[in-house]
Amino acid sequence: DVAYNQELSPEQHAEQALTDQQQFGKADQMYDKCIELEPDNATTYVHKGLLQLQWKQDLDLGLELISKAIEIDNKCDFAYETMGTIEVQRGNLDKAIDMFNKAINLAKSEMEMSHLYSLCDAAYAQTEVARKYGLKPPTL
Repeated sequence: DVAYNQELSPEQHAEQALTDQQQFGKADQMYDKCIELEPDNATTYVHKGLLQLQWKQDLDLGLELISKAIEIDNKCDFAYETMGTIEVQRGNLDKAIDMFNKAINLAKSEMEMSHLYSLCDAAYAQTEVARKYGLKPPTL
């Protein structure tokens, strides 16, 4: 599960609250409005991508929006962490490890770095177990 990002604007907090209350349509509209007002805010694209995954189970659109966040700001650690988490769930462990390592390099605190290292280490452990026993990781 992707950690709640504390660097949200008041509007993004409202959208997150709507998402938490399962008011997905309203949250989606608010994310669109935020993107219109701040098209270079990568974090909004990540949250909108997560909303698409949660609301519509639209993996392609979710990944497209998170990729757009990385395109807008290649230093958005939240986008890399989110992408890594999704790739673990898809069974793409090598790609997940790559994404987590990118996020680690951008971490803003020791606590954040510790969290990211634990995600990366878990993906690495899954990769090693899968290779050792000839298993294919589970996928979405």
